[in-house]
Amino acid sequence: MKLLHESGRYYYISCERCSKENKVLKVSCQSNDIGYKSNAVIMCSCGESSNIIKKPANKQLFQDTDNSNEILRCPKCKSTQLSAGDKGFSLGKSAVGGALLGGVGLLGGLIGSKKLMVGCMSCGYKWEAGTS
Repeated sequence: MKLLHESGRYYYISCERCSKENKVLKVSCQSNDIGYKSNAVIMCSCGESSNIIKKPANKQLFQDTDNSNEILRCPKCKSTQLSAGDKGFSLGKSAVGGALLGGVGLLGGLIGSKKLMVGCMSCGYKWEAGTS
């Protein structure tokens, strides 16, 4: 198992065989030369098991300063591979506005264009930032 980062009461680790993420309580681990040794064997769903958590070589670990245990994840597939950007111009709103109000109604496509949208790079699900 290799250490990804630590946050609050947990070490977040990754299986070296399948890269599945997991977490281990800090209090159940003791520091050693290569990283940490867990008091219990850590089992992965792929069958890999170990009680050694290796620190990444030449890589500084991310530590939370506010002790928050939350990681932003996709509400559908729970992936952490996300991207964010503005919603942009809506052709549908513009067409409806143009049909109802003429040329001025075409500006309706700009309504909501500055909303921040978050998209999952794994499953393609999109949602407005601040909602889930």
